[in-house]
Order: sequence, then C-alpha cells, then structure tokens
Amino acid sequence: MPNIHNQPGSRQHSAGSPLPPFDVNWIKTGINEKTIEYADAAGKFLANEQLTTSQIRNIFGEMRRIQLNGFSKELTSFLLLKPKMAYTAKRNKSNGLNKLKEIFDMIYENIDKKNPAIGEVHYGHAMNILESILAYHKSHGGRE
Repeated sequence: MPNIHNQPGSRQHSAGSPLPPFDVNWIKTGINEKTIEYADAAGKFLANEQLTTSQIRNIFGEMRRIQLNGFSKELTSFLLLKPKMAYTAKRNKSNGLNKLKEIFDMIYENIDKKNPAIGEVHYGHAMNILESILAYHKSHGGRE
C-alpha cells in the first residue's frame, strides 16, 4: 500500500492530528477508496469531539445551496464561507469545529475560483467529501 504522506498533493493536518493526510487531488479528480477512509476517520473524530450534526449542516447546507444555484453564480457566497467558518470556529473554540475548519480550508484552497467550469467540477467533488464526512459523523454517534 503506497504511503500518501510523501505524495504530492497530500496535505498534513495540524501536529498531532488523528486524521490521515488530506489528498488535494480528491478535489481535482474525484473521490476514491482513500477518500472514504479519510471521511470515516474525520466523521469519527468530529463525533468524538462532540461536534453536532447541526454544526456540520450549517456549512454543508450553505454549500449545498451554492451547488444547487450554480457555483459560478454563487461564487461570492462561496468566497464568504471562509471568513464565516473562521468566525464560527473562533467563537465556539471547540476542537471539532477547529478540525472542520481545517478540512474546509483545505477544500476551499483547492477549488478553482478563477475558471467557473473547472470550479464547478471541483465543487462537486468537495460536496461528495463533505457529504461522506457528515454521513460517517452520524454513523459514529454524532449528536444532533
């Protein structure tokens, strides 16, 4: 099994993180089995850190709304999610929200915001990752 810790496109989480590296290629080319393993680990971590489903859905719901209305049409709304996420994580000071912000930031930084057609594809891949994390969070006992 290849070690993705040393592969290009692999991003480490903050020091001491229990999560495997986040492969930015998942945003560019789509999910694979490693993405699902990552989503499982992330969902479990967020559930163990007492992050609620509604806290995840706050960001996920806004991202779904952007997706339904069209990424290029809602680009400004997407750009504003980064400061909103930073504010929410700082205000609540929870390990779970900080980790969700870290995951969001890696996703955000790797979505093409200059080319709408490519950005739309990247955005769809990002939504698949977030939806998987949300599902695993719930399966690991994440509370409402």
